[in-house]
Amino acid sequence: MKTRMRCVIVVAIAMVLILAGVAVLLRLYAGDKRNDLDAHGDAFWKLMFIEQSSGTKPELQAFQRHNVHPTRGWTPKPNFIAEGDCRETTNNRGHRSMENYIPKPEKYTVMVLGDSFTYGAWAEDTDVWPTILQGLDARLHVINLGVGGYGIDQMYITLRETIEEYKPQLVVFAAIPDDLYRCLLTFREYLKPRFVLGGDGQLVLTNTPIGAIKDTLAHLRAEYGTVTAMRKLRKEDRVLKQRKANGDFDREWETLDAKIIEAAFSCAKENGSDFLLVHLGSGPGITARKTGAYSPYYDEIYFDALVKKSGIPFLPTRKAFLDTGVDWTDGHYKEPEARFVAQLVYKRIQQVPSWMKYCKQ
Repeated sequence: MKTRMRCVIVVAIAMVLILAGVAVLLRLYAGDKRNDLDAHGDAFWKLMFIEQSSGTKPELQAFQRHNVHPTRGWTPKPNFIAEGDCRETTNNRGHRSMENYIPKPEKYTVMVLGDSFTYGAWAEDTDVWPTILQGLDARLHVINLGVGGYGIDQMYITLRETIEEYKPQLVVFAAIPDDLYRCLLTFREYLKPRFVLGGDGQLVLTNTPIGAIKDTLAHLRAEYGTVTAMRKLRKEDRVLKQRKANGDFDREWETLDAKIIEAAFSCAKENGSDFLLVHLGSGPGITARKTGAYSPYYDEIYFDALVKKSGIPFLPTRKAFLDTGVDWTDGHYKEPEARFVAQLVYKRIQQVPSWMKYCKQ
């Protein structure tokens, strides 16, 4: 009897170990297949989050640096310090800054919205472009609200939720090309907000409030399962690729982003702030030395048409990068790229009406 019981226990333990091993292998297999999915769609990012939560991909733990936010998806943790290849510091408000936030009504306040290029991903604290901008003129008070992974939509939500508190004279909306497509995602580093157009053509915020990580993980596991996850995610991915092929994807983000950027511009004006839309040159678009006539990319053409239609003040930077003849980095900004952008923005600030008025005081 005892021998039989021992055999049952051994078999049970073996089955548990086998099932655990299969689960790990399935996760690893899924991770190897993530590159098959289009990063412009939810499926890619849902799979990444599952990997983050499984423990098989510890390098993807985005929430070592972020807190969940009910309307923006995620925000940087306050008082965060990371040291590795570079030192990364946030202040008591979660701004990428080495100094705690203090209101400075006597200075000219610039509030910068953006993504990881503005936050300063993988850059030293001193090599972040809003930080460098701050150092160019002691009269400035620069508040860096850039957050890694943000799209145009999350920048706008951050703007309308914070502008009354920070009371900037100038709002800088800094975007890279990929930020335009992110407005169509409901999931990226984590669950994210999603605007849709209502029947009257106005923006309607959906997919909020955003809850706890454990609830999101439980929902994903219930929706996709373990064995069927890749099959379901690939099906979602095929739908996205079909929408890209027939042009529906581009038409949707173009219409939605135009509404969001115009709403951000209006929000700034209603609160007495000037507004500057900045298109950040980045990636392969600034690495090749300029040869022959300048050829704008599709996103530049989109921005140009939008600002001409709406009258939004605009600063393009890619051509300025290329005109230098320098072969810039094809990744996130390091000190040279950050300094170059800061100088371009500072030069443009000197033409802003509120700055000229401030200087005459």
